Amino acid sequence: MNRPTRITLLGMLLVLALALFWSATGRTQQEGKTAQLLKMYQECVFDAVKSQVRNSGLAINPSAASEVAFQACRAEGQTNFSHASAGGVVPSQANQVITGYKLSIKAQVRKIFANAEKNAVQPAVRQAPAAVDQAPPRPGCRGAYRRYDGEWVYINCY
Repeated sequence: MNRPTRITLLGMLLVLALALFWSATGRTQQEGKTAQLLKMYQECVFDAVKSQVRNSGLAINPSAASEVAFQACRAEGQTNFSHASAGGVVPSQANQVITGYKLSIKAQVRKIFANAEKNAVQPAVRQAPAAVDQAPPRPGCRGAYRRYDGEWVYINCY
């Protein structure tokens, strides 16, 4: 009777080890799927913001552009929420995490806009050419210069 007990114990340990291995593998796949879904959502939002910038000739508010992009990527956001719920996360916690993720994306968009504005080439300020200070013409003189008091002195007169 001693022998079957050892084999049973050994078998149970083997089954437990396999269960732990499959559980860890499933969790890794689940975490990989979550990361993939979050990346897809982020790329969708960035693409939507980029499209708004391309299609608009006016200055764009980065926060407003992010909100419009979140609406455009609603399906990806809902997929993240569904995935979290399927993983056993309480809906209020899933909503809190997804809202935090949205805020981090919005902060990244604002940072990108700020860096773009900072690095934008400022148009050169064109200065008007200085008014040429010429003496009124005087017949018989070939040149003139302005004196320190502002009066014109004509030279080479005949």
